[in-house]
Amino acid sequence: MNIFGMNEMFDIIIGAEDVANHKPHPEPLIKAMEMLDGAPCETIYIGDSTHDITAGRAAGMLVAAVAWGPFPRKDLEDLQPDYLLDAPLQLLEIINN
Repeated sequence: MNIFGMNEMFDIIIGAEDVANHKPHPEPLIKAMEMLDGAPCETIYIGDSTHDITAGRAAGMLVAAVAWGPFPRKDLEDLQPDYLLDAPLQLLEIINN
């Protein structure tokens, strides 16, 4: 993200070097939540992979899977995310409800 100048768009970034366990383990998500003083019940984890869905569930978060990523939609559906998004604007609908 630094290459694209996106780092300043995020309050925190958790990289592989910041945790002992990587996704699908929930440690990176839990660490980010703790750093932001968040709680699972008020957090939606958005991801484009089966690892993201598994990690979000294990962290106790709501999970939104985006269907425009590298994983087939069926693989994402099989893990039953709370939301399955086909377009970025759908995220606004979730947040506003």
